[in-house]
Amino acid sequence: MRIDEVMKPGVTGFSEEELSQQKIKTFEAYLFHAIRNENAKIVYKEHPLNYKTFCTYQISTREMDFYILLHTIYPFVTFASEVDFSGIKFIDGPEPVKSIIAENYTVIDKELLNQTLTQEATITLRTAEQKMIKYWNPKTIGEVIFNYWD
Repeated sequence: MRIDEVMKPGVTGFSEEELSQQKIKTFEAYLFHAIRNENAKIVYKEHPLNYKTFCTYQISTREMDFYILLHTIYPFVTFASEVDFSGIKFIDGPEPVKSIIAENYTVIDKELLNQTLTQEATITLRTAEQKMIKYWNPKTIGEVIFNYWD
């Protein structure tokens, strides 16, 4: 996957125009199917608030606990081992869960999300987003896409 495939206008959550939101119930149907196959369960979920661009699902399996993040505007999903205001630690999720979700969503891997943010990567974003990036000073692509900015 290339940077320009994920750095789309509105990805920061800041836009001059109204952008449609993800249908959370539709995603949750795929999620329940994916985790059921792994005998996993959702321990905690947090739907989007005004200050963040993603929904958070904490998943527990016999082997590990991890998070699945759903972007609120684009059908982007990723996995993390830690999610809080101090940062997100992106991981590659369990392959069976990842493959089921990838049938209908774009799963962004940790390598892309951990790439250093460059000026070139932000060229496709709108003026309001460019201003927010300058203000919040994210260091990686992941910090732009999955953010807690207000």
